[in-house]
Amino acid sequence: MKSIKYILASILIIAFISCEDDERDTDFINNTEAPSELVLQFGVTQDNTGLVTITPTAVGATSFELFFGDGSGNSVQLTSGESVDKVYAEGTYTLSVIATSVSGLTTQAEQELVVSFTAPQNLAVTIENDGTVSNTVRVNATADFGIMYEVDFGEDGVDDIRTANIGEEIVYEYQAAGIYTITVTAFSAAIETAQYIETDFEVTEILQPLTAAPVPPNRAEADVISMFSNAYDLDVNVSSWRSDWSTSVLTDFQIDGDDTKSYFDADFVGVEFYGADAVDASNIEFFHIDVWTSNATTFRIKLVDLGGAATEAEIVFDNFNQNEWVSIDIPMSDFIDGGMTATNSIQQLIFSGLPTGTFDFFIDNVYFYNATPSAPSMAAPTPPARPQADVISMFSNAYDLDVVVSSWRSDWSTSTLTDIQLDGDDTKRYEDADFVGVEFYGSPVDATDMEFFHIDIWTPDASLFRIKLVDLGSGSPIEGEIPFPDIQPGGWISLDIPLEDFADAGIVTNASNLLTVRNSLQQLIFSGLPAGTFDFYIDNVYFWRESATSPGEAAPAPTVPEANVISMYSNTYTDDVNESSWRSDWSTSILTDIVIDGNDVKEYIDADFVGVEFYGDPVDATSMTFFHIDVWTPNASTFRVKLVDLGSGSPVEGEIAFDNFPLGEWVSLEIPLADFADADLVTNASNTLDIRNSLQQLIFSGLPTGTFDFYIDNVYFHN
Repeated sequence: MKSIKYILASILIIAFISCEDDERDTDFINNTEAPSELVLQFGVTQDNTGLVTITPTAVGATSFELFFGDGSGNSVQLTSGESVDKVYAEGTYTLSVIATSVSGLTTQAEQELVVSFTAPQNLAVTIENDGTVSNTVRVNATADFGIMYEVDFGEDGVDDIRTANIGEEIVYEYQAAGIYTITVTAFSAAIETAQYIETDFEVTEILQPLTAAPVPPNRAEADVISMFSNAYDLDVNVSSWRSDWSTSVLTDFQIDGDDTKSYFDADFVGVEFYGADAVDASNIEFFHIDVWTSNATTFRIKLVDLGGAATEAEIVFDNFNQNEWVSIDIPMSDFIDGGMTATNSIQQLIFSGLPTGTFDFFIDNVYFYNATPSAPSMAAPTPPARPQADVISMFSNAYDLDVVVSSWRSDWSTSTLTDIQLDGDDTKRYEDADFVGVEFYGSPVDATDMEFFHIDIWTPDASLFRIKLVDLGSGSPIEGEIPFPDIQPGGWISLDIPLEDFADAGIVTNASNLLTVRNSLQQLIFSGLPAGTFDFYIDNVYFWRESATSPGEAAPAPTVPEANVISMYSNTYTDDVNESSWRSDWSTSILTDIVIDGNDVKEYIDADFVGVEFYGDPVDATSMTFFHIDVWTPNASTFRVKLVDLGSGSPVEGEIAFDNFPLGEWVSLEIPLADFADADLVTNASNTLDIRNSLQQLIFSGLPTGTFDFYIDNVYFHN
């Protein structure tokens, strides 16, 4: 028997952390944390002398100050790894210790030491297999008057002696499963000990996966209905992963950080997701699950639809592969072929197998999905309306072309390029790509005043996509490349990349290559992974900048002689019409009168329609030939002007619409009054302005409804 036993005691620990200033300018020291895991290791001799060897330990500590807790107030300074001997009388002591790191940060702990010269009594021992880790046993022992206990795990040829405080657990891993004799000895400070011997204890090999299930492929969230997976957002709130009528033991745990479910001693297992959580898989192609088993020879999967009359089908997998993850993808058509008549309200998922009642299995990544399409089914999103001056367009049906691209697939590219149309929208398709060079040497782009590069991308399989811009104005290439990892497949992705990012060493793929100038861009290069095999589609390739939200200068001054004008609103003319309201009560907008360059302007924000009323001063425009207005808008795609005559008692009106309205500039509208009476030109052929001798309303409207803004000036009739 050993005369000295070393134990790790942490019966009562109260930790306090404090910081001290450190003036040394050394980064690694300044970044040091306070010591952690501070404990006192006690070694006590079994000879009734009360001689205790004390060794403080802590992570990150360089020194310790130890207080013995014997009422003397004495302390001792120790460096890391040092011990001190102390003789104690029988009793209970509270020792305290302060651990100090190299930076001066400290951690304090208190720990209780019980010294008794009475042999341990009432020894109680628990020994059990770990249950989740193969060949691993957990032991715990308690005893009155005991300080520590020792376990001899009975494994020949290895150092298998372990010690711990009474009441603390010891975990031991055997080299192999088998039958062992385990001896537990409890110690106090007395000479006598207490012992317990467990003969023929069977150490079991727990067969479970040592690695997580395979990570599912990237799929568009819209193509997945996820029940259980760390790879996708949860779509189904499962009420029970083991129904009351199941036979098994369910445990939730993690493998390599991945959530996994284990079932032991299974016969059948019901998974329930009733009511609003039912799965509509009527438009879904596959059901997926990853399964691992050590002993199942047969594994079955059943889906149950309870939306109307209950209908179900079960798929059976015989000769099931054991001791490995098996990824199962079942076509939903197989369930239909198996007799399932509906899949629009699936509410149960049932597992079963052989051998009945004793097989164990693990599951992960349970979801329904549609195989990611190999091509987009619709066109890329339509870019927002922007002033043409704020766009340099390379390829887009939304904007006028500004750049003459000599090649959308250079001779040094690796891919197959095809020009296609989606919903009438021009699109470029690249297949089996490694890298693709786009060349526009004869039409270089000066993007100095631009802020963003935009492109719409669709890919079924790229895990990484890169975009490089190359300036050749100086003769030598100046370039920057932006990577987009984990790009989402199966859907259009609109990228708006700040051009300054191409010059940011913290963002580009190579910090040595920065796009520090962009006044002569002549190449655009795409690349990605997997190299040589990924496919992608592009649309709406252009440079752009944020557009002004309000006019920066006044509208053009009118030049029509005043004698030929009936003026409603203009600094150039004397007003002829006394309007009662420039925003009627039935209007939807916010009206503000502003001044630009000394010129009065009316601003309308968040407009749907705006009514201008002049009932007390109607306009006789019979002798006039035109209606004029200057309009500026940052965002209206359509702008409409309506004139209403109320002289006959019933409204007589005509409305002219201006689609694809220019943005970010003053637009002078000169509308022939005859157009308001032309059924082919007005928005509603049933409403034409056949008379105009008592005009009393002017109405503006447009698109997008309720959100467009506009400014007006110089509103008048003239001939």
